Amino acid sequence: MSMCLLLMCGVWCLRQVPNHALHRQVVQACPFNTDVSQLRGKLSWRRCLTTRAYVYTVHSSRCYLQPPSLGARLYLALTRLYSRQYVAAAKLLAGADSDLPITHEEAWVLRQFKGLAHDTHPDMHAFRIRLSLTLQFSPDAQNAKLPWDTQREMKAYLNKLQHTHVYCRVSTTQALTSGRLCPDQVTLLRSKKRGDTYTHLAQSTYVAIRV
Repeated sequence: MSMCLLLMCGVWCLRQVPNHALHRQVVQACPFNTDVSQLRGKLSWRRCLTTRAYVYTVHSSRCYLQPPSLGARLYLALTRLYSRQYVAAAKLLAGADSDLPITHEEAWVLRQFKGLAHDTHPDMHAFRIRLSLTLQFSPDAQNAKLPWDTQREMKAYLNKLQHTHVYCRVSTTQALTSGRLCPDQVTLLRSKKRGDTYTHLAQSTYVAIRV
């Protein structure tokens, strides 16, 4: 992460990351470019965010950062996705489920995912589904207006499941839940479940069947 400031305080190690809106540079000669620029001074950013930077504690193992809030966690995942670090972004969703109302700050960060609307990487489809499930129990989930359609993402995810990183894949429980969120599409079930018609997908432990 190039846009951060490393802070040292005794045995503590912190990273300060400015939380501006992001923009991925489009380079025709390099379609998978990871260069990201910050859009500083946006009026919506000034209105919605109470802080101009997030401060993350560096774990004692020096292997990962510890977000102080859900908004900070979502923004860190956003920066990982802009850098095409899909596995690192997926790891940030582990244990991030929330049943609290979505704040203006969190809603602003969620809107920034719209800048990745053209990213159709298999792992990106899985991330969008998992993020939708992370916020499903929030009282404001219906008003969050995530910048993607869950049904379309589920269909794209299943079509590209063979190419999705194993850590980014949706678990069986998550798949069944997402099936209820998008009943017109397909849902995932365990291939070992007897009595069901299924289609094996690569060496995955999951299968796709129509409901």
